[in-house]
Amino acid sequence: MLTIKTDDRRQRILTEIHTLLDGKRRLYIWGKGEYARILAAYLRENGVTETPTYLVDDAYYVQDTPDTVAFSAFLRTGEPDSVILFRFYNYKVILEKKRLWGDRFPHLFDLHFTVVQDRRLEWDAQRAKAREAEYRATYDLLRDARSRRTMQLWLNAATAGEFDELFRECYRETPYFNECTALTRPDTLLDCGAYDGDSIHDFVNMFPAYRGVIAFEPDAANTEKIRSRARRESIERLTIVNKGVYSESGTLYFQANGESNSHLSESGGARVEVTTLDEYEAQAEGRIFLKMDIEGSEAAALRGGEKMIRTRRPIIAVCVYHREEDLITIPQLIRSIAGEGVYDCFLGFHGLDLAELCFYAIPREDR
Repeated sequence: MLTIKTDDRRQRILTEIHTLLDGKRRLYIWGKGEYARILAAYLRENGVTETPTYLVDDAYYVQDTPDTVAFSAFLRTGEPDSVILFRFYNYKVILEKKRLWGDRFPHLFDLHFTVVQDRRLEWDAQRAKAREAEYRATYDLLRDARSRRTMQLWLNAATAGEFDELFRECYRETPYFNECTALTRPDTLLDCGAYDGDSIHDFVNMFPAYRGVIAFEPDAANTEKIRSRARRESIERLTIVNKGVYSESGTLYFQANGESNSHLSESGGARVEVTTLDEYEAQAEGRIFLKMDIEGSEAAALRGGEKMIRTRRPIIAVCVYHREEDLITIPQLIRSIAGEGVYDCFLGFHGLDLAELCFYAIPREDR
C-alpha cells in the first residue's frame, strides 16, 4: 500500500550543515547559474547565514567572476573539511563526483529538489499526507508493480528527499516512446509542447508508418527549431501550430524563453493564442497518440480535449510533475472523461531530477 513519508531527509542534512558551519567551515555550492541561485535562496530560507562561494568546474569557469572559484584552484587551496553542496540538474553528474571526490571531501551533500519554470518545486509533506487517500486512488489505477513502485519512490523523493533509490531503481531514459507504448500502433501524433521536435524525432523513429504529426508550440523561437529539425531529418507530414493548448480557445499571457520550459503565466511578458484539442481532432487521422508536456497546463488541456478522448480513445502520455496535485488530478481526470475500463495505466520516471514523471494511459484494445 502506498504511504506518504513526512520525515524529510533534507531537514536532517540542514541540521548537520548548521552544526558544521558553526565550526567555522567554509560553505561552497558546486555548480553555478539558476539552479545554484535557487539553492542559495533555499539555504537562506532555512537559516544558513554563511555566504556561499560557487565552485565551478574548470571548463565552465569565467575568470574574475565574483564569489566563484575554479575547481582546480579549490583543490590547491581549499580546506578538505569544507561544506560542499551539489547543485546540478543531472544526477549522473552528482553520482560521478561523489565517486571521484567523496573520500577526499567528507562533507559533500545533495539537497535534492526540482526546479520547474525557474522556481523550486515545493512539496509540503504534511499536506501530501493529508491527501494520502487521493494518491492511493491513482496508485490503484496503475496496472503493474513497476509503475506502483515508481510512484512510491517518486513520492518518497518529493516529500522526504530520498532521490537516490528512485533514480537507481526506476530511471528509464526515453519518455513517451518506450516499452509502455511500443506495442501500440498510432497513426497521428498530437505533440503538445513540441519544444524543438525531440519527441517528434522519437515518434517517427518508433512508428515509421505514421500518417501525420500535429505539433503545438506557442514559443515562436521553438517553432523555428522544429522546422529546422524537420528539414534536417526529412520529417514529413508535419503540421506546426504556433499556439498553446488549453481548456478553451483565446489569448493568454506567456513566458517565452526559447527553451523547453516556456510556459503560460499570468506574469508572462507576451500574449499567445491558445486552442483546444477538440478543435484539431478532425485533422488527426486514424489512431491518435497524445503526448503532453506543457509546464503545468496539462489538466486544462485535457479538459479541452474531452470529446476527442471520449470518442477517439487516444494513447496518452502526459507529464504529472509540474504541480504537487498533478499525480492526483490528471489520472482521475482522464478516467472521469474516458470512463471505467477504457485504459490500462502506467507510470514512468525519465528524469535526471524529479522532472519527467509520465503517466501513460493505454487503450485496452491496443494491448
